[in-house]
Amino acid sequence: MSAALASLIWRSDTRLQAALGLAWLSTAVSFTASLNNGLPTIEVAKAALGMGLFLTALIFLPQKIAHLRAYPAPTLEILAILICLAFILEKFQVFSMKEIGLVDWFETRNYTANFDTRPSGLYSEPSWMALSLIGLSVAMLGKPGRFKPFAIAISLFCAAWCGSSIGLLMAALVTSWIVVNAPIPVHRREVRALVKVVSVFGVILASLAVFPFIDADQARKILMPFDYGSGVSRFLRPIPYLQDVLARTPFFGQGLSYMTERLLGLTGLAVLPVNVMLDTGLFGVAVYGIFIATTLVKMRASAFSCLLVMILLLSLGMQYSPWQAILIVMISSMSRPSEQVRAYRAAHRG
Repeated sequence: MSAALASLIWRSDTRLQAALGLAWLSTAVSFTASLNNGLPTIEVAKAALGMGLFLTALIFLPQKIAHLRAYPAPTLEILAILICLAFILEKFQVFSMKEIGLVDWFETRNYTANFDTRPSGLYSEPSWMALSLIGLSVAMLGKPGRFKPFAIAISLFCAAWCGSSIGLLMAALVTSWIVVNAPIPVHRREVRALVKVVSVFGVILASLAVFPFIDADQARKILMPFDYGSGVSRFLRPIPYLQDVLARTPFFGQGLSYMTERLLGLTGLAVLPVNVMLDTGLFGVAVYGIFIATTLVKMRASAFSCLLVMILLLSLGMQYSPWQAILIVMISSMSRPSEQVRAYRAAHRG
């Protein structure tokens, strides 16, 4: 494992990454089976499959998405609009996927989740919907598309409106980035600077106009996370369990099924590094960290993309879900400002 980790730092070969992922997955399953004194349980098998899909997405998706940067993405536009439409219909109590039983919470044999009554459209959790819309919005930036401005605008609005504090924070950051880095068809620096200042004030005024539609608790959760139950559950309650893992099994953790069989319902498992540490220890944190860092390097992610990925990892700990890995890749695919300016000028010259 040490040799594989060291070689991965110096090379970003897909076959080497795949070998490392398989080696780590085998190690984690074997260690968990030894803790259980027998064959892996169904919870271990599910966690192993999820971890394998997570790492597989990080290995192979960057190459696929890199080929899509220069092409229109109508599929992303349509998907974002459909997600927003499902949310708006549920928000105004016209139609709900939850009521007809097509959207359910994840449950295990030892834990039954409380059903979230907030509107979330195609998803069972508003923050999942918000992050999907953020990922789609970021992936659409810099790509030509007839409905792209509308799709991005409605996506960011719904992400901020759904009642998720992380959705509000990331929607505000992406909107600010768009305003500051938007290509402006003038050549004088003074005029471009003036237009951007006016645009910033326009966004502030628009935010004030939209504020009545947004739950004020969202902003307070961002500014004072430890004053709310969700913040305490995410960041404070896992501390005793982390201390126990560091004292007993710091290198390999408590096994792949530790959270799903022991901790669900006791603490908010929503910070990815904490979850990985509890289940797979320091080696697991190193593997995940290197895979994610390698993905950011492969995608030539900007500093802003890295910031969004960091917020994502500290807000949604789903280390056995390929969906979160796909979000990481989509956010990392954001075109740099210089690339967007070149694409804008080329489109207008044509």
